[in-house]
Amino acid sequence: MDKQKLRDLGIDVDSALERLGGNEVMLERLLKAFLVDPNYGELSEALEERDTERAFAAVHTLKGVCISLSLDRLYEPVSEMTEYLRAGDLASAQARFPAVSAVYEQLTANLLHAF
Repeated sequence: MDKQKLRDLGIDVDSALERLGGNEVMLERLLKAFLVDPNYGELSEALEERDTERAFAAVHTLKGVCISLSLDRLYEPVSEMTEYLRAGDLASAQARFPAVSAVYEQLTANLLHAF
């Protein structure tokens, strides 16, 4: 695992490894699992369908994944969107989605090349 490459992607590798007891194999496995995690797709679909409750559930789970894996660059826009949806502000959440999407797409594309 190229730790510097992961840091360049906005992942706080040291923090993630601390959470995982230093297990680099586990971190790599979890980052690969993130690539197929359904919550981003669920969020996108729920926003399109204007389903605030479902969008909140998906973004809240995605936020938890960001915390667990120290995906710092993605955490900020996801966290902001979580609070909009918690407040029932679907319009603001939808307006924030392009920022989440841009970071998510860049992160996943780069992770695919990292492994």
